[in-house]
Amino acid sequence: MASSGIGGRLPTQLGKLIKLEEMLLSGNELGRAGINQSEGIPTELGELKELKRMSLESTDIGGEIPSTLGKLTKLEDLNLNFAGLTGQIPHELGRLDDIVILKLGGNSLNGPIPAGLFHDKLEELLLLDNELSGSIPAEIGNATGLQYFLAGGNRLEGGYPRDFISFDSLC
Repeated sequence: MASSGIGGRLPTQLGKLIKLEEMLLSGNELGRAGINQSEGIPTELGELKELKRMSLESTDIGGEIPSTLGKLTKLEDLNLNFAGLTGQIPHELGRLDDIVILKLGGNSLNGPIPAGLFHDKLEELLLLDNELSGSIPAEIGNATGLQYFLAGGNRLEGGYPRDFISFDSLC
């Protein structure tokens, strides 16, 4: 249903679709409120225990990333690029042990990069063009499968941790 002309907010009732494996709504205009619809990403989406892929890229959905998304333990691909998101990256996203692709670029996310995001299955982490601050966590050395890490256009300080510099597979 990507770029299908869907408008309005995501209904909270989507959280009841407990067998849903993919939610691909990129390019739709989800930034407009309607009756019985939440603002931003509904916290109820954290109940979608079978979800493997979620894309809300270029939707202007706004709001903060709900910490309940950290309950989506089967999630492999989360794309929230250019979704108009604000606030900090919830540390609960570090519970997503199966995540391979995490795209949070082009938003207004602030604060530090949570150290828990970095684990061995992570291959792509896109954080560019936000307002993230602090340094790149030393735990990036845990992300031995990391192939793409883009974090330009933020307020990050310092260099890369020593373990990161020795990665052979990183592009």
